[in-house]
Amino acid sequence: MPSFDFAGLINPRSIAIVGASGEVDGHAGRTLANLVRTGYRGEIFPVNPRHRELSGYRCYESVDQLPAQIDVAYLMLRAETAVQHVEQCAAHGIRTIVVCASGFAELGAEGRRIQETVRDVARRYGSRVLGPNCIGVMNVADNVIACPTFNITSDFLPGTMSIVSQSGGMGVNIANIAQSKGIGVRVLVSVGNECDLELADMMDALIEDPATGSVVLVVEQVRDGARFVAAAKHARSAGKPILALKLGRTSVGQRSALSHTGAMAGDYPVLQGIFRQLGVVEADSVDDLVTTANLLATAPPVAGNRLAVLSPSGGECTYMADRASEAGLDLPDLSPQTKDVLGPLMPLGHPGNPLDPTGAVIGNSDLLRAALAALDADPAFDMIAFAIPTWADFEAQRLLPLFIEAAQASRKPAVISAWTAGPMTAKAEHLLRASGTLCFSSADGAVRALTALHQYWSAPENSPGVATSPGPEPGRLTGTSEFQVKQFLAGQGIAVARETLSPTRDEAAAVARTMSWPLVAKLQCAGVVHKTELGLVRTSVHDEAQLQATLTEFDRLAREHGLATEGYLLAEQYSGLEIIVGGFRHQDFGPVVMVGAGGVWTERLADRSFRLCPLSPGEARRAVGELRISRVLAGGRGRTFDVDALAALVARVSDVMARYAWIAELDLNPVIVGAAGAVAVDAALVTGP
Repeated sequence: MPSFDFAGLINPRSIAIVGASGEVDGHAGRTLANLVRTGYRGEIFPVNPRHRELSGYRCYESVDQLPAQIDVAYLMLRAETAVQHVEQCAAHGIRTIVVCASGFAELGAEGRRIQETVRDVARRYGSRVLGPNCIGVMNVADNVIACPTFNITSDFLPGTMSIVSQSGGMGVNIANIAQSKGIGVRVLVSVGNECDLELADMMDALIEDPATGSVVLVVEQVRDGARFVAAAKHARSAGKPILALKLGRTSVGQRSALSHTGAMAGDYPVLQGIFRQLGVVEADSVDDLVTTANLLATAPPVAGNRLAVLSPSGGECTYMADRASEAGLDLPDLSPQTKDVLGPLMPLGHPGNPLDPTGAVIGNSDLLRAALAALDADPAFDMIAFAIPTWADFEAQRLLPLFIEAAQASRKPAVISAWTAGPMTAKAEHLLRASGTLCFSSADGAVRALTALHQYWSAPENSPGVATSPGPEPGRLTGTSEFQVKQFLAGQGIAVARETLSPTRDEAAAVARTMSWPLVAKLQCAGVVHKTELGLVRTSVHDEAQLQATLTEFDRLAREHGLATEGYLLAEQYSGLEIIVGGFRHQDFGPVVMVGAGGVWTERLADRSFRLCPLSPGEARRAVGELRISRVLAGGRGRTFDVDALAALVARVSDVMARYAWIAELDLNPVIVGAAGAVAVDAALVTGP
């Protein structure tokens, strides 16, 4: 594969615009118009046989008439001519070609064929393609505004946040919103359909870019899971935060599968778990994406989640404290030393956390200065939030500079949240934007960003590792009955129910006399995965008479459904909480493990977490902690559950999925988690090609 010239793409010395037009109300005219109106300092070479000159630049009839050594070409022509013009550009030695037209794979098979031909032709000449169906590059720092859209702000503020978007429109929205908040942008790259250059290519390049502090992704689909994982690991090791906004989170299309695990594995829940595992910070909104990216790029690392809150409004103190506590942040009390300093200065209040110095600060700036300095010096806190009410001009001009100065001088991450109220707070908003201080338009946004900051810096290294299952990989199982699957799993170090398979009723009765009542009885039949749905499972069988009645009923059901009976399974009955653990092979990411609420709650709650395989018991425990049912697993009222045993079992299942490529899907439902141990009492396995 040809090498990729990132510098030539984002900061080219020369740009050819193939299909350029002077009509700025059309798509073909806007790249040239944007470059001209924003003062691009490089050379511009329009190509269009219908014109001799455009915007003061000589217009060339064809690509082969262009001078040599052009860094990048923008193709503004229709999809049906793309192959021809890409070949002309590549043959002329242009190493990076941006195809802006639509009408490719997004329209179906024929468009996909053209798109793949574009890629193959370019690579044959040693060139690379960005797009198609993209808007190219907007490089704010170096003044290269080559996007074929006018939907961009004209007041460009450079910064350290870089954006890679599969949606051109959403990428521009994010850049514009960042600019409106006084947050600078380094570069926006629109990758479109990714026929050649992909999300991961841009991630890797921006991680190496010294001017980029954080990378924001707008993701519709991850097309190459392995490369995305490698790029995310690269970012983690480089200390550059990756933030993502996932589009299409509520897709109704889910895989059809025999196992519960496969059926529950929609693309977004899987990607959500992978983001968490790789340390990619996911945002729920564009506002959160922009402000959190700015915070992570500029704030120092934090060691803990201890937050100090200060506001001259008691209600605002309580509001932010509620939000922070709900988000999992800790609000410890002020240290005794801080109370000793502030106590004599606060005749109308009591020093605590949240700290309300009361409205007295409006006429007593010395009190505010003392309170701000005391929080910064207090070792009880890792982060500080200053919550500002809707201040109009008088308060904004008198007091906001003190908050700004304190936030900028703080040795800890310190942010300001300031509610907006239209023209009333315009002065406050202007002061905050002009200062470059980390500022949020609500307490809620500040809390979400601070929570993300803590989670990013406190997360351990959790990227997928190497499978540790003992022994060489065996051949495929000759059968995938429940009994055979459990024997296989037991050999892999996974705790399964103690059980026996008896071919006849007499043998089953004899076995039962050697076991402790109550028992679980099942009828094993060829081709039946989910026995419960056919009535072929009975729990709490208390004596031999009840067992005989159960086996008689099993025989009747087998005849009724025309089933081929393989034997009677008798197992010890376990008590505890029912959990599902499983695995499957994702088309983009490979082996994935799932843990969630199990038994009858599997479909009803849809409470599950996903991770790439293999993973450590520590990361498995983090996945368990994300579940709603984890609050039950935490125990209470005299009940305890062995979460460590569950995490170890999840990790071992992930090892099995990573090691044995012939396993397409694996379903352990339920796994019974008791006070001591976690045991798989049912298991199903589907083999793949």
